[in-house]
Amino acid sequence: MAAIDRHLVTLRWAHQHAAHGEHERAALRRWMLTVARTAQGVARLDADMPPVRMPRHANDATLLASARAFLETGRRFHDRFVTLGLDPAWAAHFTAAIDAFDSRVLRRRSATGDIAHAHTSLRETLADGFAAVRLLDVIVANRLHDDVVELSAWRRVRHVTRWAPKSPPAAA
Repeated sequence: MAAIDRHLVTLRWAHQHAAHGEHERAALRRWMLTVARTAQGVARLDADMPPVRMPRHANDATLLASARAFLETGRRFHDRFVTLGLDPAWAAHFTAAIDAFDSRVLRRRSATGDIAHAHTSLRETLADGFAAVRLLDVIVANRLHDDVVELSAWRRVRHVTRWAPKSPPAAA
């Protein structure tokens, strides 16, 4: 039981750390939108400003790559960005948002591996437990073969009922 409890604790921890990080994603997207909007303003003043467009339906890797590209483009035009009202430390704040999201992605990736490992370990532990019970069946049957009452009691207490979660009630 202690081994199963350890696996369940690991699973609970991993699931908590695998949460999507929507706060970090939202903060990064806000900065990206700010940089894109400011870049449009700079493009009105400076023909050398390349287009900065938000990616559509971006996964984590695409979002990070785009954010880093936005940051590099914005740094080249830092003075213009500040002229258009951004805080002089905007690049540092944007970098912090990129780093926070990147860290969250890495933690989620690590937690996903932990979840898979915990599931595998739990299955192995349960298989070991069931193998031990099957071995006990042989030992008990050999020891109690003449005692029908005790043998039936063993079969009754040894029975393992499979548990399945109840399905949610049907919507009315």
